[in-house]
Amino acid sequence: MELPPVPRATAREYAFAGAGLVLLLAVGAALYASSLVYPRYDIVAHDTFRGLKGFDLREEFDPFGTVPDNELKESTARVYIAEDAAPDAPAEYLVAVATGDFHQMRESYIYDDSIPMGAAGVGSIHDSWRAGPGPHGSWMRCARYTEPGTGMLQAACLWADKGSMGMVLFTAEDKNRDAVEATARSVGADFLQPAGD
Repeated sequence: MELPPVPRATAREYAFAGAGLVLLLAVGAALYASSLVYPRYDIVAHDTFRGLKGFDLREEFDPFGTVPDNELKESTARVYIAEDAAPDAPAEYLVAVATGDFHQMRESYIYDDSIPMGAAGVGSIHDSWRAGPGPHGSWMRCARYTEPGTGMLQAACLWADKGSMGMVLFTAEDKNRDAVEATARSVGADFLQPAGD
């Protein structure tokens, strides 16, 4: 038995197929474009911070030295101590922040030890946890540790999103987890602001 011939497509069917193809391409292009979008920030590098004097650390310590130039926009790494502190006094804060196109950054990079806390130069870690949102809603992880040499209890928090990365180290002898997170979030927000604000 012979099958009937396949009917020809009508102009309306061609139009629907064309519209579907255009829609598919538009959705694909929008998804690709959104995958390249990242938040943009400006760094505010303070010479003094919370009554402390700041010193640039990048010649001695640049945590962003391995970030590719095509991704990195700007960075700062500073340490803050009291004006009248002894030369060997421990710093009150160490803050390092970078901005750029980090659209490939993933939540897991912060939370699953892809960026080890040891990279921040911490000593013996007592407590490490997945923190609440960092500055401007970024992913954040924190730890409490004993500083080598001084024996002081310190805290370190690392954060990142698709447009920024940062870390802050500070004294934490009387700080619980919530206080550590709040301090890190506050310091990060003081050094990083959405572009155009």
